[in-house]
Amino acid sequence: MSQACKIKFRQDTLRVRSILCDHDPLGLIRSGAPADEYDRHAAKTLIILHKIKNGQQTSADLHAYLKALGDHAEIDALCAELLAVAKGLDDESPPTPHSSQS
Repeated sequence: MSQACKIKFRQDTLRVRSILCDHDPLGLIRSGAPADEYDRHAAKTLIILHKIKNGQQTSADLHAYLKALGDHAEIDALCAELLAVAKGLDDESPPTPHSSQS
């Protein structure tokens, strides 16, 4: 993966993290945790968004992942906001995380 792609992936991850922090589905921000507590969820969400864009997964997969995180009242709004991000992603797939944590 090129350096430019790595930089773009990091920027996209930060954008997704910001959206997750705004919605705070796990209640981490409300309980005083720093924004970086959502980093691994942001990276995993971004990978799902890339797979949606490339036709390997669907919005239902994203919805199921977000629902597993918590705060079900906000899931539809969160999912819609994240799907809008997917439209602006590069076609190149992101790097896969080093661990399979969810």
